Amino acid sequence: MFCSQSSHDCAFVLKDPSIVIQPEDFPTVRGKMITLLCGVVGSASLNVTWVQNDGDLPDDTLISLTHQLNEQAVQVHTLTVKKTRRRHLGKYNCIVKNAKGTAKSRTATVFYSSK
Repeated sequence: MFCSQSSHDCAFVLKDPSIVIQPEDFPTVRGKMITLLCGVVGSASLNVTWVQNDGDLPDDTLISLTHQLNEQAVQVHTLTVKKTRRRHLGKYNCIVKNAKGTAKSRTATVFYSSK
């Protein structure tokens, strides 16, 4: 955290780029929709990609990728699977890159729950 000496104003100094909203594990059942979120911050020209099982996302009409800027100036990237199939199970990460570096999210696991 950085605080100026002349005031009590403080700001968090983050690595550029940084992931500030991590994707979470997602238990599901076949045919249900899943949504993974990844929030990123950094200087201009952020490039965000999702990977599944350490490889490129498959070309799949059931998968959609969107993003929006929230009130805290965080770019929230969303991976949605409209109807989960076995091929969608596995480990997911989002990766953000810019001219200053790269950050990789925690691994989120999508799995069939027993309930």
